Amino acid sequence: MTRELLAKTRQWEKTRTGKFEITGFAATDDAVAREINSIFSNVVVTHVTRDRERFAAFLARAPQDRVFVGNFDNVVEFLGAVRRAAAGRRSIPSSESINRDAMPFINISRSFDADYDSNDNQRDRDDLADLYGSDGITPVAEVSATQVVLTYNVTLIAAEKSTLSLMCNTLASSMRWRESTSFTAIDRLVHLPVEIDCSFQDAKGIGYSDLSTPIMENRIFAAQATLTVMADMMTAFEVDAKQMRVNTYSGVEG
Repeated sequence: MTRELLAKTRQWEKTRTGKFEITGFAATDDAVAREINSIFSNVVVTHVTRDRERFAAFLARAPQDRVFVGNFDNVVEFLGAVRRAAAGRRSIPSSESINRDAMPFINISRSFDADYDSNDNQRDRDDLADLYGSDGITPVAEVSATQVVLTYNVTLIAAEKSTLSLMCNTLASSMRWRESTSFTAIDRLVHLPVEIDCSFQDAKGIGYSDLSTPIMENRIFAAQATLTVMADMMTAFEVDAKQMRVNTYSGVEG
């Protein structure tokens, strides 16, 4: 039997060095905030009555003036942080006189309750993709992904019950009737952007806890919902890559 050379190809032989880089949760936090913000960008008020006036004004704000991301023990602490950071209306020039506590607001915070366990809904994906060096050819890392379940608290804060009710109903309606629970965050690994797949879990069953401050002259009304998000946690494993030549032969009887 003789052999006939059919093709010459080159393949990469990759060896992991032991070094690795991982994604965090900041990109997912920002993506959750964008999803919540988009809900309030899409809702409209066609007939502005007295009980809907403040809600309509809230919808007219720039997105960065509606939703804030941060961890606070209570509503009063959050409003104090807004005041100290002069962040009540970040899109308005600081030279203009504004009410720093002009409600309503939405605050989104993530607890450190995180579940990495594998189950029927969570899956590991090894060797998901390769990341390449500056030449665009040489592999520098292999990417694997696992999934983590994160817990977010969405706090809606208003000066009037009617405004808070409209905010609660807007979020609940959007979550219940949204066509897809999936969304995407963008993080970076090895200097390159990577997509983080995210999805809301059990969003249809959203509920609220009353966090309103005690009765006083300047009472604040607040309600908090808990949202569960499943997100990718990606790991880039550094590799040493060497190119090898591979010859492909066929067997010929003779």
